[in-house]
Amino acid sequence: MSKRKFEKFYNQHMDKVYRYVFFRVSRDRELAQDLVSEIFIKALNNFSKYDEKSEISVESAFRPLAMPPKTPE
Repeated sequence: MSKRKFEKFYNQHMDKVYRYVFFRVSRDRELAQDLVSEIFIKALNNFSKYDEKSEISVESAFRPLAMPPKTPE
């Protein structure tokens, strides 16, 4: 894995992923930052599997990771 490739990937997608997560967690800035950090750590750990030419969008791939766990009512 190339550090430069991941940096490029991060710079290309960070704003979109952050905005998506931010609005999904009711504009809780701290929670959004924590979740986005976790998302990109997972992305880094799995970056060797990433295919730039894949049909799936990055945002849709991250969608399940952006959902906070449900709390029992």
